[in-house]
Amino acid sequence: MKPFRHLATVTGLIVCLATALLATAGDEPRPKIVFDNTPESGVPREARNQAPGENDRPTTVPKLLGDSLTTVHVHYFDTKTWKNQQQVSQYIAGLIADPDTGAYTRQGWSQTVAVPEIECLLTFKDRTEGRLLLWRTVGCLRDGNGNWWFISAVDYFHRKHPLGDRTWVHPVKPSE
Repeated sequence: MKPFRHLATVTGLIVCLATALLATAGDEPRPKIVFDNTPESGVPREARNQAPGENDRPTTVPKLLGDSLTTVHVHYFDTKTWKNQQQVSQYIAGLIADPDTGAYTRQGWSQTVAVPEIECLLTFKDRTEGRLLLWRTVGCLRDGNGNWWFISAVDYFHRKHPLGDRTWVHPVKPSE
């Protein structure tokens, strides 16, 4: 009877292995799924590689956008800098209306940028979409035509940003 006892153990092992193989035989390899709520780091590649356009003249963000925006959807903001959504909303609304916030077709700053403090998706009246990325004193804006603009907002940052140094602010120009 002893030889049959080993046979039962071996048979049990074979049944276990066969069951495991059959259970996974129908499974296809699955990709690893990762969740990351932060935007990608740096200036978008398509902005850096943008060819010179017909309109290479500097402008301001309010002139660039005019009244074309219908929605600014804040996709991400750094909660270490910003206390709440209302603070972010007020900052963005002021930035896109600030007459001193410049917009350029070429990157005018030399510092590298990492993950933006704020990332927004923009919806325009003609139903096109754009994007707004902000890093402290600089940013990138993709308009409804797909053109990228590089933003310089040094004064606005120092006047309105929670980390701004109010002693660096130039006096506000009187309205004309």
